[in-house]
Amino acid sequence: MFVKVEYVRWLKSELRKINETSLPDIAWIEDEKILKIDSKVIDDFDFCGLSNVDFITSREYKRNITK
Repeated sequence: MFVKVEYVRWLKSELRKINETSLPDIAWIEDEKILKIDSKVIDDFDFCGLSNVDFITSREYKRNITK
């Protein structure tokens, strides 16, 4: 596997931008559709101490999701 250092720096920069944004202010898109995530799901997760990226990787965003 070859990995460009610049690519890793870009990825980290993008993750930082996602994590620095207030969770309720993010419009999440999946399969070219904006997800409608119940505000209670966002509120419950927002104060748990995990990052916005963790909100996605943990699949927490899928709780009570409507498309």
